[in-house]
Amino acid sequence: MEKTIPEYKIYKYWFDKDLKLISNCKSRGFIFSNLFHCSSSYFKKKYEPLDLITRILTHKNREQRSAFFRFLSGYCFLFTQSCMKCGFTTPDSIHFLLNCPFFITERTEYLQKVRKMLSNHFPTILPDFNHSITNDKKTAVLILFGANTKTKNPNGNITFFRNPLKPFHALNSIPAHTADFATKIISVFNS
Repeated sequence: MEKTIPEYKIYKYWFDKDLKLISNCKSRGFIFSNLFHCSSSYFKKKYEPLDLITRILTHKNREQRSAFFRFLSGYCFLFTQSCMKCGFTTPDSIHFLLNCPFFITERTEYLQKVRKMLSNHFPTILPDFNHSITNDKKTAVLILFGANTKTKNPNGNITFFRNPLKPFHALNSIPAHTADFATKIISVFNS
C-alpha cells in the first residue's frame, strides 16, 4: 500500500528548501523568513512563492513585482559587488532602501509616504519604524516589505510580522511603495 504524504508537508519541504537557498545569499533571507513563514495563511492551500508577490502587489506591473522580489529575496545584481554610486562594499536591501546617499531625495519622498500610511493604518508600529530608521534597520526593512503587526514573544523580544487579516488596501500599500522605490533604484543602474 502506497503511503500518501499530506500536501502541507510537501509545501513545507519546498518552503524550507527555498528558504535555505535564500538564507545563503547576502541578505541572509531574514526579510522573507520573517514575513512569509511556512505557518502563515499564505501556505495553507499551497506554496507558490511568486504568487505571494502577485497577491501583495496586485496593481503593480511585472517590472515592479520583480524589483520587489529581488530586494525581498536578496537575489539582485546590485548586491553582487560594491555599490556603483557610493562605493559601499557590501550592499543589500538595507543599503539601497535606507542608506545609499545617492538616493537621498527619492528616499525622503518614499519614507514620507510610508510614514503617512503607517500613521493612518498602523499607528502602533510607527514609533518602532521611526526608531529603527536610525538604529535597528532590519526592523525598518521588515516594515517596508509588509510587516504590519508586532508581538512580544515569551523571552521578551519584539517580533514583527505580516498579518494578512488587516484591511487589504492598508496591508499592501507600503509594499507597493517599496516596489516603486526598488524599481527606481534598479532603473538607475540599468540606464
